[in-house]
Amino acid sequence: MLKTRCHVLHLLETQRMVPVFYHPDLDTCLGVLQACYQAGLHTFEFTNRGPLAHEIFRELKAFARQHCPDLCLGAGTVIEAGTAALFIQLGADFVVSPILSQEVMKVCHRRKILHIPGVGTLSEISQAEEWGGRLGQGFSWPGLGAGIL
Repeated sequence: MLKTRCHVLHLLETQRMVPVFYHPDLDTCLGVLQACYQAGLHTFEFTNRGPLAHEIFRELKAFARQHCPDLCLGAGTVIEAGTAALFIQLGADFVVSPILSQEVMKVCHRRKILHIPGVGTLSEISQAEEWGGRLGQGFSWPGLGAGIL
């Protein structure tokens, strides 16, 4: 089932929690994904933290298509446009970045995939909105305070 940006946004809004996970062992990842899904969490962010993360993601997506059809599986820790394109090609329903990158946003927007950039200042929030961002992952730094989030 193709998941639109609106569908993913709605699910994120109603679920209000997204498990974020990475492990280099596929069986461990499958177990965590399945446990989260069975617990009622239908969004899951698999982070791009290892050299073969994309291969594990491919297997997770194949498993989800068969056993968790309404799961929205996202790719996290995506900081380059080429990496975003790779995970989208592998079936990512959304892409999360720890940084604000116009190039990553462009790839996601062109492919109609929700992108959630990392933002930590009012300027970054404003820039993300200007570039078409609908949601941001807020970071608070010492001295800045959590008040802006």
